[in-house]
Amino acid sequence: MSMANAGRDSAHCIIVSIDRERAYWKNHYAGLPRAHESRGFESYWPLLEQAYLVYLRHPDTSRDQGGELYAESKEARAWRLDRPQAQSLFSRVMDRIHRATTRLEFAA
Repeated sequence: MSMANAGRDSAHCIIVSIDRERAYWKNHYAGLPRAHESRGFESYWPLLEQAYLVYLRHPDTSRDQGGELYAESKEARAWRLDRPQAQSLFSRVMDRIHRATTRLEFAA
């Protein structure tokens, strides 16, 4: 086995059902940063969705690096999230992804 293939063989596949995540957050977003300023879940969802996009586009970055990328996103800036708020929201999404993928690993 070549070294190029070694990384691929040990890689994990994570499936994120955005519909399931959207349904989850619809019932759990109220306590997130600036949620009280939203006009309901539909207006807040793009902010959450951006956190998933950062994760999907940069799966190998650390939580801190991902949080920084998220803080610089158009959505986070539009909502005027400061860095701690952006890091907190990104971390909550990562916790959600981790819990979902842990369940999948043990279900197999």
